[in-house]
Formats: sequence, C-alpha cells, structure tokens
Amino acid sequence: MNKHDAQVLLAAIYRREKKPELALPLLAQVIARFPRNYLFRLETVQMYSDLGDKDKVLAALEKIEQLKSAGTPGFASLPVEKINYYRGNLLFWYKDLDRALDEMKKATSGSNELDTHTSLLAWLRLGQINDMKGHRTEAMEAYKKAIVKAPQSDIAKESQRYLDSPYKHRQT
Repeated sequence: MNKHDAQVLLAAIYRREKKPELALPLLAQVIARFPRNYLFRLETVQMYSDLGDKDKVLAALEKIEQLKSAGTPGFASLPVEKINYYRGNLLFWYKDLDRALDEMKKATSGSNELDTHTSLLAWLRLGQINDMKGHRTEAMEAYKKAIVKAPQSDIAKESQRYLDSPYKHRQT
C-alpha cells in the first residue's frame, strides 16, 4: 500500500467514525495529488455536509461544476445531474425547498445518466420535497419512478411507504 492509498483508507475510517474534520486534510492532499479524480471532491462535499457547513458544501459543489464546465480532464464522465443531486440533497436538509426542488428536477430529468443508487435517491428525494411542499400528486409520481427503477431495493420499499402516507420531515 502506498501513501495515497493509506490516506484514502484513513479518510474513509474517519468518515465512518464521524470525524470529518480529520478526513478533510487527508482528502485535500489526495486531491492535490490526483486532481482529475472527481470522487475525492465529492467525498469532500460529504465531509462538509457531515460538519453542517452549508457554505463550504455549496462552494465545493460550485468548484466541481466549474471543473466540469471547463472540460477539466477526468470530469467528463461526471454527470451534471449528480452535482444537481448533491446540491438538491443539501438544500433539502436545510429546508430550502424551492431551490432543492429545482435541483432535484434537474437531477431526475437526466436520471438515466446517473448510477442506479443516485437515481433512486434522487427520485425518492424529489417525492419527499414535493410532499413537504404539499404537492402530493407530484410526490407520488416521483415515488413510483423509484419503485419501477429497482422494485426490490430498500429505496423502493421506502418509496412504497410514502405512497401510503406522505413524507414528514423529521425534526433534528
């Protein structure tokens, strides 16, 4: 194992142990060494989210979007819909529902570009946002899309529950 593999592994351990403040410096070093790997930048987004730092999450997503738009090598395979999903998910948790809805609509409009798991999460989250905004018909349509995409998945099962009873945002 080399130094960079060890840094990635240690960052993953810190994340699992809910110590994102320790993972971030390691990720910064790995990003400096492997600037074409967008996965490390997305992991940084997760770390800032875990810290509850909305501004840094949005700044990190903006940087990723700039790199993608600029045609930076390594970012061509990153679907812009994944960036929309990450941004929409963050805004959902901060109850910025209008902006979250806009981002999730963008993410789901190109859901075929996303990996299955992110696509399912985007449809689920779109349903939840619509439920929170009182748009029950749109919410149910989104839940049904998640169910059809992967009927046996845990996300489909969760979506099925929300077809029966609208999503209510948990108090934290």
